[in-house]
Amino acid sequence: GAIIAGIGKIISVNKNFEKSVSTLSSLTGKQGDELLFLENAAKKMGATTTLSATQAADAMTLIGSRFPDLLKSSEGLAAVTGESAILAEAAGIQMPAAAAALTTSLNQFNLTADKSRSIIDTLAAGSKAGAADVPFLNAAIEKSGAVAKEAGLSFQEMVAAVETIAPKITEPTTAGLQLKNECRSKFSI
Repeated sequence: GAIIAGIGKIISVNKNFEKSVSTLSSLTGKQGDELLFLENAAKKMGATTTLSATQAADAMTLIGSRFPDLLKSSEGLAAVTGESAILAEAAGIQMPAAAAALTTSLNQFNLTADKSRSIIDTLAAGSKAGAADVPFLNAAIEKSGAVAKEAGLSFQEMVAAVETIAPKITEPTTAGLQLKNECRSKFSI
């Protein structure tokens, strides 16, 4: 009975992974060698991180949908997904939250994928040293990042500003909206 249950679990895991890869293929339009590259990258992340290969493939789909420029480059998509995995592990959060935080930050500050390491380092350091965790930072940045960028704040300054008000404002969207309004009033935006 236990052997059959174990085999059934392996088959189920494999089916889930194949479904995730199929969804990734549908989003990216990748097939053949390019899809095999992404599939192998997901398997490698599954073997070298606390994530499963299925979670890595799902993260690639999420990241590709939130940051469409990466759909042009299998290597870029795999690299940014790897950075999200590092953030997930460092911050002790689930992969979708890490992927959302990274892509929101890149999008709000109009940054390119090659800035991913700097973004995850800033998010991880901010969440470790400050009162706001990565999901809090993400929600606040989502509400105020574009205006902060327009006001001339760097991403690092934005994270510092969120961490400064986080102990006083427990709701991240409220913190983000307050920062947005502060940027608008101080910089006449």
